[in-house]
Amino acid sequence: MRKIILIVTTVFVLLTTFVGNASAMYARWQNDKLAIEVYPQYLEVNPQTARQQILVKFKLNDGWHISWENPGDAGIPTQFNWTLPDNLTVKQLNSSVPQKFVFAGIVTQYGYGDEAYYLFEVFANKTNSYLPSELKLKINWAVCKDICEPQEAEFTILMPKSGKHNITNPNWNNFYNTAYKTFPQRMSRPAFAEYQNNRLRILFLEPEFNLETQPFYFMPRQRSLFAADAPQHKSLSPDNKLELFIESEDEHFVLQNGLLIYGSKAYEYDIRPMIVYENGLGHGLWYVMLLAFAGGLLLNLMPCVFPVLSLKALSLIHNQNKQHHAKNAVLYTLGVLSCFTIVAGILYVLRTEGENIGWGFQLQSPWFVGSMLILFIIICLMMCNVIGLSSKILNRLNRLSELNSFLTGFFAVLIASPCTGPFMGAAVGYALFQPAVTYFPIFLSLGLGYALPFALIEMYPQAIKKIMPRPGKWMDILHKILLVPIVLTCLWLAWVLFNQLHNTATDVTDSDIWQPYNQQQVQNLINDGQSVFVDFTAKWCLTCLLNEKTTLDTQQFKNWAKQNKIHLFKADWTSKDKDITEALKRYGRNGVPLYIFYSAQDGDLTILPQILTFKLLTETLSEPKDN
Repeated sequence: MRKIILIVTTVFVLLTTFVGNASAMYARWQNDKLAIEVYPQYLEVNPQTARQQILVKFKLNDGWHISWENPGDAGIPTQFNWTLPDNLTVKQLNSSVPQKFVFAGIVTQYGYGDEAYYLFEVFANKTNSYLPSELKLKINWAVCKDICEPQEAEFTILMPKSGKHNITNPNWNNFYNTAYKTFPQRMSRPAFAEYQNNRLRILFLEPEFNLETQPFYFMPRQRSLFAADAPQHKSLSPDNKLELFIESEDEHFVLQNGLLIYGSKAYEYDIRPMIVYENGLGHGLWYVMLLAFAGGLLLNLMPCVFPVLSLKALSLIHNQNKQHHAKNAVLYTLGVLSCFTIVAGILYVLRTEGENIGWGFQLQSPWFVGSMLILFIIICLMMCNVIGLSSKILNRLNRLSELNSFLTGFFAVLIASPCTGPFMGAAVGYALFQPAVTYFPIFLSLGLGYALPFALIEMYPQAIKKIMPRPGKWMDILHKILLVPIVLTCLWLAWVLFNQLHNTATDVTDSDIWQPYNQQQVQNLINDGQSVFVDFTAKWCLTCLLNEKTTLDTQQFKNWAKQNKIHLFKADWTSKDKDITEALKRYGRNGVPLYIFYSAQDGDLTILPQILTFKLLTETLSEPKDN
């Protein structure tokens, strides 16, 4: 008898010990109202990759339910609090589609009443980083029926290290496939929203909907945008796209994403302001390609291209070869297109892998900036005759003038492309939401537009030579003049590298009315009916710096903004910043400069041009605009 009691006691102790702690397969916690199971993807994790997906399942009993991240009119969102070392990051990848619960015909909640799945991914911020042997997870929720009870559970998820390969949990595929069926379908193209006539209007571009067959319902992930039981009316836009009109008294909103419930299906959309749609995203591929081509042409006029202009002008002046002009023009164009394709391809792959980066990401890397600094220092020293090349090498380089044309085009993109010019911002913002078959043609159109002016000059040098005097001493003078932008480029790159290594943000002093960008603070001011102007900038963006020196950072503009009670924010994107990247994405952009203004009178959003003047700012910011 004593032996039986000892065995039963041991089993009981073991069971209670493992509730809420991960065995190799999964962790479990339960009470009379619900059960929670936590499944890791891998039983053993390779420290080199240091990635682990984790599924959390809620199973609810007897009519009890929990809240979604937006609980609706009342409730507490279910919260997941991870304890991780600094080198690891956790990201929620997906969650099950919620349903509506109505209490006494008055209170409407969003939540789960049967089963709910949450998918997370834990990953290292850098390679070869420390991988802990276990992760800590604390979940807080409120389970509701006739009453609501706050509850919590803690889990320890084991992370044994493998030798070379990840060891997959044998139950993972079945568990994941079951969870996947409950997730909404992620749409590649965003929806667009605006506030008009006491209603929130949302336009959905895809897929094609039949308004007669199934009911529609939109659930925002953000709280308090409108009542959960607010009437939602559907209609077709003039181009046969679905429109939802939702009654709302709050005209100051920043709707970021949400779910469109369509019968038994659910689609998840990122939401952009309607102004983004009206400025280009509402048109077809050919229109956006034309927009990108025009943006590439105008990019040649942006300050970012000044260093490239000097290098190209020097090559044209010293090029005595009267043959192969067409060949050099083609190779310059191929250099431009090759670099655009490589940079766009890397960006596409990294974003597919979940990296939150944008156009110009290469200049956010101190390693890249340092490499470009070394390259331009070498170019500068060679132009100053500090570093000399033997006649044999020079003759070899002259015979490889085609390679020079290709490399000039290639490096022209590396330095100049991170800044966005007119038309380019909308085209790039559109491309980043598209599949590869649409994405790459847009960037190739951008590259063709950028390459065309210099390619024409390379192909028809006679037109330039007709307006140039005969070779003489003036060439040496011009050589020294064109050396100035190269020297300034070295100083600029050194300054950018210094700021990145020291992680210095935009300087804001007590006497300065500029404030560091904070999304919540901006939104609070918009909700309070205040005027807000945001400068999305970076120290590696020469166009941004030009606008700041000539207009935005002048005492004249600061005094004018202060007199007109306009709150000024700087969003410094010199180094990677996920909050600023997300903010740019909300406005349909993926690069800087970007200037946005919210009017105090009606809360309308205005996106300003890339080149600013004091007159333009005062005219735009003085009164509300239709856009």
